Amino acid sequence: MLMNRNLGDLPLLGVFLGIAEHAYELALAAARGTQKKGKAPSAELPGIQHMIAEIEILLTTARAMVGQMGSIADNFLEEFYGKKIPIERAHELLKDHQSMKWVINRNAIEMVNRAMDFVGGRGFMDKHPLSRLYRDVRAGPFMQPYSPTEAQDYIGKVALGLYPER
Repeated sequence: MLMNRNLGDLPLLGVFLGIAEHAYELALAAARGTQKKGKAPSAELPGIQHMIAEIEILLTTARAMVGQMGSIADNFLEEFYGKKIPIERAHELLKDHQSMKWVINRNAIEMVNRAMDFVGGRGFMDKHPLSRLYRDVRAGPFMQPYSPTEAQDYIGKVALGLYPER
């Protein structure tokens, strides 16, 4: 059961990374657009460049974590292929997954929020793709197997070697 939770939830990391990537694309498009008549494109403003850089850094971190979790899971499966998995090792894998899920979800939320800053109020309109991304990304921290408060309890317990029974 614990391994099913581990492996079954790995694709969710990619889902929230994809939401963040799409929000970033929308922010780039908004930043590259022109401001009011006769003014320079907003991409030429240092403040806009700084905000785009911040999103880029968050995105790079999230991508690295998804890749790292994939490597950890691959190595784990290779090590235990056809073998009985010690419960402690399964908990260690889930702890790593939950830690990375925490960061990826938080980064994705921050990237969508910043994309909203670029797009402005129209991003809240039902027809704008950011409105859907905004709602979807907020669900990430509550996706299984643990909610935010449960995740912190679990991560802390396992880091201290206090492995739950289930």
